Amino acid sequence: MTSLQNDKKRLTSLLGQLDSAQRRTLVDFAEFLSGKSEPEPVVEITSPIIQPRPEKESVVKGIRRLSGSYPMLEKSILFNETSKYMSMHVMQGVSAKEIIDLLETFFAEQYQLYLSENQE
Repeated sequence: MTSLQNDKKRLTSLLGQLDSAQRRTLVDFAEFLSGKSEPEPVVEITSPIIQPRPEKESVVKGIRRLSGSYPMLEKSILFNETSKYMSMHVMQGVSAKEIIDLLETFFAEQYQLYLSENQE
């Protein structure tokens, strides 16, 4: 006997021991669980649309360019890290070029993470 057959037999036995309200609750719960097991929607993986980096670019424009190049990435995740880099530029005096280099690496890493999380 398969596991499914065993489960059906056990449930049928238990169902017979319940009053009508309990049976209804059990059926409602089973329907709830079956709805929870629907497969997750398939995520269509998109490739970045890399926009060329201008010779002279501000950090803000670099962030905008990279956000446009990687529209598939979660903005809330990007916000925390880009804020950190912006702070390094403004508060610590790290050059725009260095910060944008770091941002490009960060966005590329986030894209690789996006790929690994969304590929089967």
